[in-house]
Amino acid sequence: MRFPVVIYGPEGCGKSAWLRQVAVVLKKQDFDVIYVDVAHKEYIAYTDVREVIDKISEVIADITGYTPIKLADLIILLANQLLKKWRKKRIALLIDEVFQAIGVDKAEVYVKMLLNIIEYPPADYEKIIAIVTTSEGVSRAKIGRHLWAWLMSMWNMSESGFRELYEKIPGPKLSSEDVWRFTGGNPRALSQLYRSGWSIDLVIKEIIISRNLHTFIHSLSESERYRLLEAIKDPDTLLQQERISLLNKLIELNTVVNGITYREHDL
Repeated sequence: MRFPVVIYGPEGCGKSAWLRQVAVVLKKQDFDVIYVDVAHKEYIAYTDVREVIDKISEVIADITGYTPIKLADLIILLANQLLKKWRKKRIALLIDEVFQAIGVDKAEVYVKMLLNIIEYPPADYEKIIAIVTTSEGVSRAKIGRHLWAWLMSMWNMSESGFRELYEKIPGPKLSSEDVWRFTGGNPRALSQLYRSGWSIDLVIKEIIISRNLHTFIHSLSESERYRLLEAIKDPDTLLQQERISLLNKLIELNTVVNGITYREHDL
């Protein structure tokens, strides 16, 4: 791989589940794999180097409040040591939601550090894979200013896969058509519906409270509220000059995905 890969997609679309599957696949291809969910302090390490596991465990046990930042830095250190100290030839770094943990303002620098491992390694290697996931829309624009990473988008589940997941849920439930329409194929949204007893109103209230949308709505002008109402029916209406400021506010709130500017089969 020439560049680190940054996978961007809405919260709950399945990025973490996909990364965990990637870890297993690469393990079978003789990679030393480090998967870290920085925000939730979880990890998977497929390596015979015990020191790697010990160091990650030690940082996760830290209770000072700086654990996410320490974890993010540790991945870079361990990658260099795997190459230089332990002479590993195939390594994979899978880092989940790191920008949320270390701060969006550090996204560019972190991606450049991963690129440096690939471009200027401390020792010869056969293959290095570095994948980062993020749901922070602001980070996408920051990273995209440089040719330091390959940016890719991940959306929600396909309708057939989503219906298969839906069918596994026991007990009475809403129709599959309604659930697909309400969630757009987002598996986390499906779990929210299930936990709420299939109450759409309760899920909406939870979203309003968790994102403090009451305050956000009151901060908008009358014209912005009208534009927001239009955007609910057709999000592409936000792509107009006088509405870009509203679009940027929604991106910061992680309530809209921007940057998927074409709808071709390869995407």
